[in-house]
This record gives sequence, structure tokens and C-alpha cells, in this order.
Amino acid sequence: LLSQGTISLGNGKLKQALDLYSEAVEADPNNYMARYRRATAYIAMGKLRSALPDIDKTVLLNPGYVLVAYKQRAKINLKLGKLKEARADLLILKSDDDDTQKILNDISNMEANIEQAKSLYSKGRYSEALPLLDYLMKTITSSSELHEMRALCNIKTGDQIKGIEELRESVHMVSDNREGMLRVAMLMYDAGLAARSLEEIRNCLRLDPDDKGCRAHYTKVRVLAKAIEDAQNNAQSEKW
Repeated sequence: LLSQGTISLGNGKLKQALDLYSEAVEADPNNYMARYRRATAYIAMGKLRSALPDIDKTVLLNPGYVLVAYKQRAKINLKLGKLKEARADLLILKSDDDDTQKILNDISNMEANIEQAKSLYSKGRYSEALPLLDYLMKTITSSSELHEMRALCNIKTGDQIKGIEELRESVHMVSDNREGMLRVAMLMYDAGLAARSLEEIRNCLRLDPDDKGCRAHYTKVRVLAKAIEDAQNNAQSEKW
């Protein structure tokens, strides 16, 4: 299973590789290599948070694999914006190799840049914060906090659609984020994107059909979305 999974991973068949590694884990939950390989599949699919439990289990099952596993976990936490955790893993290794030292230096630089970006944002200097956030997010690719900050900067500087799309992305990085989904749906509604707003609020209601805020917005946006659809259908009929 492991060799088949590795072949699939190498051929870019990520879902197939993940399934094969998962089978291997189910067959032997204490196989540290199966755990580690599944983590690599999750990482390749961009599912960084899903990879972390397997990395942790790898170290528990085989402490001798700590160097590889901790460095991998540090890189995951770096992409998630968990800089303290990333630094802690690297310092535990007590490694002086060039790659580790470079990552540690990068973490210090990013911490300073994040503080500067937050300061600019808090002062309403959104256009100045944007290039700094762009730079940071070339490395910190999966931080919901930074995605949200950049999204709001775009909205504040007039690029509303781009900002809403990124805000939606950041909201869906957090599980069961109904409050965030409602916020995005309301922004879509205000921007005249009634159909998109309806789609987003339905996602919220799938998580909790009784959510009062989402239910209230659904009732409002459904009427508008239906009216727009009817108008478009009528216009199409007249055209023909």
C-alpha cells in the first residue's frame, strides 16, 4: 500500500495516494511511516491542518524520526502563520544546518513584518499594508488571519469583489465558521451579488438550520435572488 501510494503521489494522483495511505494506517495504526506518508499526501493537497495529527503521531511512534518530522511540522506551522510553534520545533532540533537557520531567520523577519502590517491596518493605512501582506503571504499561505486582513484592505481600498472572494476563502479555512459565512453573505448582498449571497448563506444553514442570523438573511436574500432570476428569465424570453 505504501509503495502504491508513493507511486500515485509521484504521478500527481493525490486523492488516490491519500486513500492508499489511509488504508495502510487503518491496517496498522502504529506504522509510523504510513502516518508520515499520509501527512505528505495531505500537504500536497493543501490540507495542512489535517497533516499535523499524523506528524505528531509519527514522532510518538518513532522518536528516531524526530528530525524529519519536526522540520516538516515547522514548515506546516510556518504556512499556517503559527510562527511561535514553528520556531519551537526548530529549536528543539538544535540543528545548525543552513536550511534550519534560514527558516529561523525568516520567522524573525516575518514576525516583524506582521506587526508592521497590523499597525498599518489599525491606522487605516490599507494601501500601505497591502504590499506587505502580499509579501508575507508568499510564505504564510494558509493563515486565515492574514487572508482576512488582506481581504478587508482590498475592500477598504475599493476592490470590493476581490476582497469578498478572499474573505470567503479565509472564512472557510475555519471549521463551523457560521458567523464568518454570514458576514460574507451580507457583503455579497450589499455588493449586488444576490445569487452568490444565497449560495453562501445556504452553506451556513447546512451547518446549523436553526442559526437565527443565517436564517434571517436567507429569508431576505432568497426573495431578491428569486426576483432577479425571474427578471433575467423574462428578459431572455423577450429576446427570443
